[in-house]
Amino acid sequence: MNDRAAALAFDLRLPPDEFYEDPFPTYHALRRWDPVHRGPDGSYFLTRYDDVVAVYRDHHHFSSDKRVEFAPRFGDS
Repeated sequence: MNDRAAALAFDLRLPPDEFYEDPFPTYHALRRWDPVHRGPDGSYFLTRYDDVVAVYRDHHHFSSDKRVEFAPRFGDS
């Protein structure tokens, strides 16, 4: 599989064995071909520093409050 195909098919939930040995070739391919990678589960995997900083600083559009995601499934407990 070439770098582009590997980047587009990447699933952080099931990374290939070589990812554990050396993740940097995968990060490089993702930055080049799919820097804002959408996972099969709908999550996003950001690989560029500037994108991560932009999301981290934008509290209006992005949140790490897990209650927003988990409350509908598991209640308020």
